[in-house]
This record gives sequence, C-alpha cells and structure tokens, in this order.
Amino acid sequence: MIIGTGMLEQPLGHTFERAPGYPYWTLGCQLAGGTLFESRGRSCTMLGRCINLVRPRTPYHISFAGDERRWNEVWAIFTPRPDWVTLLEWPELIPGVLHLDADAGDAARALEVFIEVHRLASGAHAERMRFAENALERGLLLAHLANPRAGLASLHPGVRAAVALIAERPGDAMSVESLARHARMSPSHLAHLFAGQLGESPMRYLESQRMERAKHLLAATDLAIGRIAGMVGFDNAFHFSTRFRARVGISPRTYRRQPTG
Repeated sequence: MIIGTGMLEQPLGHTFERAPGYPYWTLGCQLAGGTLFESRGRSCTMLGRCINLVRPRTPYHISFAGDERRWNEVWAIFTPRPDWVTLLEWPELIPGVLHLDADAGDAARALEVFIEVHRLASGAHAERMRFAENALERGLLLAHLANPRAGLASLHPGVRAAVALIAERPGDAMSVESLARHARMSPSHLAHLFAGQLGESPMRYLESQRMERAKHLLAATDLAIGRIAGMVGFDNAFHFSTRFRARVGISPRTYRRQPTG
C-alpha cells in the first residue's frame, strides 16, 4: 500500500531528519545533486542518479550536497505486500539504508517507473492509487534485475558473504584473507569456491566491481579522477588509471568525455 508520494527540489544545504520508529518503507529516487546519509553513527554519500530504500524504524539525518546547485528527488512511502519481500534485499550502505546506482540499464528504467508512480498517485483518476501501486511493483521488479545481490541465493554462504561485502564496501582495502575472515572460512577454500561458482578469483571480481563503480562516478559527477580512485579503493591515481584502461579499454578521462545516453 502506498502511503504517499512526492517530488522535491531543494537548495544545497537543506537538511531533513527522521526520528526512530517510523513504520513505513521510504523509497527515494535522486535525480540531481548528492545526499549525505547519517544513521546510528554511520554515514555514506550518494552522488548522481540513484535509488535508495530506507527500512522502517531507521532513524536518519540527510543533508544535500554535490556539484549541482540544487537537489532533486522523487519519493514514495509504502508498506510492501508480503510477496515483495525478496524485491527489497538491496545492497546496504549503512544499517537500514539500501542503495542501487541508476545511471544505466534496468536500474535506470526502474527509476523512470518510480517517477511514474508519483505521477499516477498524484493524478485525478479514480483508480490512481491502484495504477500507482501496479507501477511501484513493476519498478521494484526492474530494480530486482539490477540488484547485484538478487542472484546470490544459489551461492555457497561464504561466497555470498564475500560478494555482499564487496558490493557494500567496494572502496575498502580487501584481500582474499580479509574476505575469508568475513566469510568465516579459509582463504584457500574461499578462493576455490569463489572461482568455481563465479568464474573468477575474489580479487578479480573485486576489481570488476570497483571499475563499475568508477564508471558511474565518472559519468555522473565532476569529481577529480584522483578522488574517484580513492573512493573505489586505489591509493594511487596512476595505478587506478592503468587498471581502468586494462579493464575498459580507454582511460578514465576519455571515458568521462564520451557522450552518454
């Protein structure tokens, strides 16, 4: 059931705070600007077009920032149907705050559908909320296709734990040993299972996820390449550029200059 929807455009520096105990899910589609989320002593920054989910009873404080002059979001507050539960298992950036980048592919299509949810819910049609809820489910299904965690159910629990950690913290320093500790298994066992189930080593998989994140940041922001390198786990911008070229075929600077859409 949809409780409410809206579209907001705020100047940078605007803040919002939600107290503990709010009983509904909150969906936010960031269209422009950037958001700093803070909850229970943890924080994360979201830049560019993205979709965020906040679980019920999650207290948080957000402030709006970024390279653009204004911040723009479409939001919906809802109670999910029981059969939607698996559609809400997105990567968790900080406790209670879930996130998908939406610059391309199924996630970008989901974002457009979520915009349609607000248009339908705020329309004049007598059945507007039924149409809006139908669109909300369609958007969640599209987002599920883009969810990096959606295909994890068949994986070994240790491999699943390692993949989830990489998805949630691609910029953290990691090694096979640290991933194995997180997965509560030996490094050799993790490496063997990981390669067998995903077709590549843990560290190669980590690098591929970092490069996908870097591609998004290059396309969606004006952040310096050196800063992006640090955000995706590289201490050295030259090393980052070398690995990016090896993976993508062009330099980060050239990738940024390419036309999008």
